[in-house]
Amino acid sequence: MVARAAELVSRSYLAIDTYLGRLEAARDELREERDRLGAEREELRAAERRTVDEAARLRTARERLGTQLEEDHMRNRQAIVHWLLANTRAIDVRRRDDKTYFVVTDVGAFHAGVGRLLAEVQRIKSEGDYATAKQLFETYGVHFDPELRDEVVARVDHLNLPSYTGFVMPKLEPVKDESGVIIDIQISYPCDLTLQMLEYSEL
Repeated sequence: MVARAAELVSRSYLAIDTYLGRLEAARDELREERDRLGAEREELRAAERRTVDEAARLRTARERLGTQLEEDHMRNRQAIVHWLLANTRAIDVRRRDDKTYFVVTDVGAFHAGVGRLLAEVQRIKSEGDYATAKQLFETYGVHFDPELRDEVVARVDHLNLPSYTGFVMPKLEPVKDESGVIIDIQISYPCDLTLQMLEYSEL
């Protein structure tokens, strides 16, 4: 029975192999959004604004040619926001002073939509539903408006903002007693991004 279950899981993953990275990224993003439900209302609204803003505008500035996003994490973030735009009343697109703004207008609708989409992404993964995975990302995650991209590029360049940012993660090291039991965690803050990435590559 366990072998049969493993075979079914393997088949479902093989069936959606092309979209697996995007689905994984979308699931993680959606779970993070869902878990923000316990936050204070103003913190929650600020977090949702950051999510929408980055997806709808800032990430688009990285693709300065063409009309398609290529990287899985960029596609998943855009797919979430564009799906919410099409299927909920959570986000409103507004124009002011020749600039475009994506405004979170209903936090409750945002979270209800995130829950619906998370359930669908989980279903797609578990069933290996290639056709729906393809439709989801081709409809909402791949293509963008080049005129909006040009606007965003001009705004980002004017502010001298980088298209990409990186940061060094805190390093957590266990402190053990004489019997090998972890009794504490020691936190350090390395300042060498290259060294940290090389350490991660060995994991």
